[in-house]
Amino acid sequence: MTPSYRRGDLSGLTDLPSWLTRIREIATLPDAEALQQLDALLWGAFEIAGAGPEAERDWDEALVQEQIQRVRSISERLRDTLQRRPQDLTLQDLDQLQRETGQIDFNVSREHVQKHAQAIAAAKAEAREVATQVELVYLTARIRDAGSLLIATAAAVLKVYGTVNRALEALQRSGQLTPGLEAEGRAAKERAARFRAQKKLDEAEVSEAGGNAKKATRLRAEAGVVWAQDFAKAFPGAPVATLDEHRS
Repeated sequence: MTPSYRRGDLSGLTDLPSWLTRIREIATLPDAEALQQLDALLWGAFEIAGAGPEAERDWDEALVQEQIQRVRSISERLRDTLQRRPQDLTLQDLDQLQRETGQIDFNVSREHVQKHAQAIAAAKAEAREVATQVELVYLTARIRDAGSLLIATAAAVLKVYGTVNRALEALQRSGQLTPGLEAEGRAAKERAARFRAQKKLDEAEVSEAGGNAKKATRLRAEAGVVWAQDFAKAFPGAPVATLDEHRS
């Protein structure tokens, strides 16, 4: 049940998240009651606004400290995840850290930004370091997952291309792309590109084993054609690699 608040009652509203929680509570109420509660909330906000510069300074002080602590907490949580459960990292984790870091001195007076400049800089530096590590671990895992993905359809082939391309591009932008990771990405894409050709080669083996050499020859020729087509999709503009008929 949503609690009812008196006009000007700002109890529990100590930071921005608590204001957001109050607003969401009000949004669940019927219109008439919601209007009453909104009036009560705005009345309190107007009182804060009219309380003078001292109240504003107190608010800014609490806000900047809260935002610094929030960035530090996220950094610490992700650092712990990197050490204990790196497989649990997601892009949402990275987005949250970068978003909170970007807002650490947002909507705060210049006076308080300068007052806490050292703490803000330290929190930002730690966040950047953690974000770099998270991005590397996450994108490396995506490349390796793509290299072992079960490929049974053309859609899976395209999924591998997209996953690897996005990961390699992001690593390139951040300066973390190594020759080893580039090679792993290429291998994953080559494996996916081989999907249709491999089916032709498998059928050729069956035909040859059944004594139908003519059909086997035709299927191997078709394998070469689809390999060239799919390799060009995986590596636009690159020379087509030789199709190794004995590799699966």
